[in-house]
Amino acid sequence: MYVNGKQYENASLCLQEAHLLLQDNIVLRFKEWVQVSTLLVFCHCKSDKLHEAEQLVTSMANDIAELQSYGKAHERAQTICDLGNSVIHNLLVKNSLEAAERLAIKIIEMGEQNGILASETKRSLAEIYRRQGKFAEALEHCNMTILPENGAEIGEETRREGKILLAFIHFTAGENQNYVTRDGYLTDDHKRK
Repeated sequence: MYVNGKQYENASLCLQEAHLLLQDNIVLRFKEWVQVSTLLVFCHCKSDKLHEAEQLVTSMANDIAELQSYGKAHERAQTICDLGNSVIHNLLVKNSLEAAERLAIKIIEMGEQNGILASETKRSLAEIYRRQGKFAEALEHCNMTILPENGAEIGEETRREGKILLAFIHFTAGENQNYVTRDGYLTDDHKRK
């Protein structure tokens, strides 16, 4: 079945109403809130209303502080982080770097306040900075995903993705030699070539 942009827009209107109703009852109806929020962000992205998707996720990140005393803040923050990453990805595809940067910074701040590592968001921010030519910032955020603070554990896949992005940053910045001679990135055979 093919769904067109107008159908996503119609679905967005219904989901916006449901989201507003659930917002007042978020503590008691958290699961439903997550489902409606996810669908609403999805519909906004599918109908190319990325500004609305960005605003929604930013608003959710701002509102989370009010809900701290009710518990499950970590779960809400993780949900918002996941939704934010989805919107950031769509913004990057459209090359909306300023909007993607704004949202990534907001998601990282909200994550830090709620004990979320936000490695994917930090990696996205590093990619944004790479595309903007801000190589020092790109390296800083990329390194955070490879070597997280406070000894936090990260998976091997996350570390590998970070190393690949680190290579892109160095190559984009024209620092090929600095990167390929680093320990642990290439075997000795490849370094000699």
